[in-house]
Amino acid sequence: PYRIDTMFAATGVQAMLSLVWSISALILMRRATRLQQARLWQLGAALLAIVVAKLFLVDQSDAGSATRIVAFVGVGLLMVAIGYLAPYPKAPAVAVEDDGDPITPDLNNDGKHDDTQGADNSASPSASGLPTNKADPS
Repeated sequence: PYRIDTMFAATGVQAMLSLVWSISALILMRRATRLQQARLWQLGAALLAIVVAKLFLVDQSDAGSATRIVAFVGVGLLMVAIGYLAPYPKAPAVAVEDDGDPITPDLNNDGKHDDTQGADNSASPSASGLPTNKADPS
């Protein structure tokens, strides 16, 4: 029969846990990069930090074992892969004018910059952002 305490004391199990958690962090961070979600990437980085802490605090106790070496090398290679395959997601680009102000969308569809932000345009027929029919037969 299997005993949890015996299994977790085995160096092979500890090495596999480190590798599985590192692969999970790689998958999480790769997905976060594809979806451009910084929070998800940070969660993967936190998982990777836990793995590194585990390597030094738990796996270091078995200083001469080959499984510890495999775990260190494997996690190191996965960290290099993460750096290449899953870089930190870029912040969304914000277009700016020459004076440094962000460009606002043209809600009036007239091609002019809307300088009336915050003004009450409810009386204007184009305040809804929809084009108006200039040739209204009424």
